[in-house]
Amino acid sequence: MSATNSEYRLGASRAYAGFTIIAHLGAVCCLAAAHVPALVPLFAGVLLALSLCHDLRRTAWRTAPTAVIAIRMERERWSLLQRNGCSVDRARLLAARIVCGALVITLGREVGSRIHVIVPADALPADALRRLRARTLMASGDDAR
Repeated sequence: MSATNSEYRLGASRAYAGFTIIAHLGAVCCLAAAHVPALVPLFAGVLLALSLCHDLRRTAWRTAPTAVIAIRMERERWSLLQRNGCSVDRARLLAARIVCGALVITLGREVGSRIHVIVPADALPADALRRLRARTLMASGDDAR
């Protein structure tokens, strides 16, 4: 891989799946403890179950058709996002991002919409994650355009 073009193939993340399940179960427990009519927790529980399935398929397991399974960073702020449905979309990285030891979250702009890409630490080998962190932090500029 050259310094200007880098490709990152994202794998499944057991840690992110576990965190997501615990967070959704915590929300269900809060609903169960709330003193509201019975239909409210039931309806909210269904919505939380749908949210959990969507998040697991899209981010943790990367099996949804819209899941980003590869990132190819080109130049300073442009990248190609390969989706599980085999489509490849060009996105411009925005300055809004979170980079820490266990997680990289970056925002991109596609044609007319914004997209977020979440990369947990166990979705990439350690060296590739380090390079992705560095490339994400190097992407800078204004988001107004």
